[in-house]
Amino acid sequence: MTVGPDEQATGLGVGWLNSWLAAIGVLRLLPDARLRWEGRGSPRAVFSGIDGDLAEAVAGAMPTVADLARLTIARYREGYAELPRTVSPEAYRERAAVARANPADWSLAATLTDLVPDGEIVHGPFDPAVPKGLTLHQRVVACRERLPAEPVSLVASVGSTINGRGDRVQANGLGFDITRTSAGVDASAEVMVDPVIECLAFEGLQLFPMRGDGDRAGGLQRGFTSRASQRRAFRWPAWRQPIDLWGVDALLDQVAATLPHDGSVTAAVGRRLRRLGVTALFGSVYQRPRGSADTYRAYGAERLW
Repeated sequence: MTVGPDEQATGLGVGWLNSWLAAIGVLRLLPDARLRWEGRGSPRAVFSGIDGDLAEAVAGAMPTVADLARLTIARYREGYAELPRTVSPEAYRERAAVARANPADWSLAATLTDLVPDGEIVHGPFDPAVPKGLTLHQRVVACRERLPAEPVSLVASVGSTINGRGDRVQANGLGFDITRTSAGVDASAEVMVDPVIECLAFEGLQLFPMRGDGDRAGGLQRGFTSRASQRRAFRWPAWRQPIDLWGVDALLDQVAATLPHDGSVTAAVGRRLRRLGVTALFGSVYQRPRGSADTYRAYGAERLW
């Protein structure tokens, strides 16, 4: 891997969706940081624009459990109705008012929308159903609670993950990591995730709000071109130029406008992607339930270009 003197290379690979989201989450936490991808196969994240060690900067900026408790999507907030997995229109409207009063809190838009027929409240593909009815907020809090509270130990944990050697803990994570188990229908098997990856991926969801037009029954999350269960429903790129969070935001729009709906990449599409600085493109592969007892949901990846 070739990196410049002011760059910091990582083990975060673009070919693992949660890792790609985690790299974007770093940009969310560190506004001055820039991200590009280097290498072949599954290019790795390279950061610049960071004053000091990357792991120390990320660990110092990560929200605490108390910070997460103040998010709009917290299941329990004093003075407000509960926000369980099955959300009532009344509870949604109440939390939407909270979100509008705090534009920096993007958490509600990244998981829910009511812009579907009959006023139903629907969840995005990055907020899949999991056993026991745990909400996305409860899942990310569970991951944060499994990280060290002591600053030096937290830096060590973040550093291990950034270098591609993160420890795994028993937790469901955000609910869509393909690597968290290979047990499938074995409900008794342990489900293991890297809590640093999951916490950072949650931050990355800021760029993927839910959308709806009052007509589509399931709503649509940014970046998904069809139902999450369809192959290549979500496509994500690697790029060569170092850009910040809002540069990534703009690039994703340009890539989406360039790609045909089925995700195929012709020679002409490839030329347009190169002009955007894109060096690789991946598409989601949904792991379908394999039986009534299979509660496992996940997005794998295939390289499209």
